[in-house]
Amino acid sequence: MKLSKSLESSLKKDDLKNLMVGVGEVGLDSIMESGAWRDIPILSSLLSGIKTIGNVRDALFIKKLLSFLTELSDIPIEKRQKMIDSIESSEDYQLNVGEKLIYIIERSEDHFSSKIIAVFFAAFINEQITYTQFLRISRIIDNMYLGDFLSFANESSDCNLDSSLSNTGLIDLYFDSVIVEDNDDYERSDKYVTSGGDAYFEVSEIGAVIRKVLHDKIYT
Repeated sequence: MKLSKSLESSLKKDDLKNLMVGVGEVGLDSIMESGAWRDIPILSSLLSGIKTIGNVRDALFIKKLLSFLTELSDIPIEKRQKMIDSIESSEDYQLNVGEKLIYIIERSEDHFSSKIIAVFFAAFINEQITYTQFLRISRIIDNMYLGDFLSFANESSDCNLDSSLSNTGLIDLYFDSVIVEDNDDYERSDKYVTSGGDAYFEVSEIGAVIRKVLHDKIYT
């Protein structure tokens, strides 16, 4: 079974509660020794061809995948199926959900980044955000140092916004209006006096969505 189809099948049909493990502490050998993976199509597809921990890329991907799926384990199967089917029936997206998630999970820096991405996929399934917003947020996480992303998400005001976030999509740059007035000081050569035009930052629309989803949540 293709990995994308296998992942989609797991999300739509499987009880993921048996994946509730401390993924950060689990090595590939431990996963191989557990029999639980045989009941999860995506893990079965991956692990059946891996006999040792020698393939580091496969091992890291499996940990990221486990972390992603574990974060979704409390969401009822029916709800997962409903939202995934809604995307599959839409003509707005070029890739099916399983294939897109494989790309996103593989690109994530580590299993913790994958876990944070899963938080937003869960928010999509729970109809807190749209699928397009999930894709945009995943791209932002992929392009940022995760510590900076979480620091932004946990802020409650705009006081600490600065230019370091200007290319992330989390903030928007605005300028005060420029005011031009006649110069009343006739001893100066300038005919006009200008003021305003100062730059300032505000949380973007997608940045506000991110803060809303992660508000008061602590992930370690």
